[in-house]
Amino acid sequence: MNPRLPTILVLAAFLATTGCGPSGPAPRGVARADSNAEPTAADSALLESPDAVPRDLRLPEPVRRDVRAPLESWILAWRRSIPNLHVDQFARAASVTFVDDEPTPYAGSLEGAELRLRHLVVPSPTVHLLVDPFIEFELEPVENGGDLVRAVRVHEPGVVLVDLGSRTERRLLELPLGTRVDGAHWIDERRFVVFADEPAKGGRRPVLYLVHVAAGNALRYTGPTVAPEEAEAARTDLDRRFRAARPDLVQ
Repeated sequence: MNPRLPTILVLAAFLATTGCGPSGPAPRGVARADSNAEPTAADSALLESPDAVPRDLRLPEPVRRDVRAPLESWILAWRRSIPNLHVDQFARAASVTFVDDEPTPYAGSLEGAELRLRHLVVPSPTVHLLVDPFIEFELEPVENGGDLVRAVRVHEPGVVLVDLGSRTERRLLELPLGTRVDGAHWIDERRFVVFADEPAKGGRRPVLYLVHVAAGNALRYTGPTVAPEEAEAARTDLDRRFRAARPDLVQ
């Protein structure tokens, strides 16, 4: 039997469920951006703010256009905690080098790997690469629960890249303890953005990672900090979205 067949079949099932692919809808829970679409009311999330950081520190304009839809949606959720939040309030804070220097063999046969393919990974436009931004979750089937899968946060947060062609995986990012990842969106086969929030002095703040696969690093952009209790409104809404996009996952 072809040792790659189980993984290929699971990925096929995943794609059939989500309708993902170069010309299909975006991965579940992540909207595909249309950079040529007409402006909408949500575009206020992308307009310049009086509190904007210097232009050379902002997320590049082409990237903002490429991830427009998921970026707008995520920022609007954060407006529940930070009214009038804009993308130009996010300042480039650091360049982060990937954790692993080189890929390692993909452990697709390990328990839980197939569940991750079904429920957590985000395929690249060609579906040759998969990003798993939710590595803090451990998945296991619910006993007598049919298709239900229990998801429990037990690991430190981070981001892993899987290459289906070479059957390798590479840990790209180790995120600060307490970080909550909301999702990822591919720009092209070389770059993707991770949406998250992290602990900060005095509270929590939304944060973006612009990941360059070929360059081996990520640029980190941090937003304004709010008190933990104020961040809870956005956090609750984003957690609700996560569960709604993955109805088979229970916590």
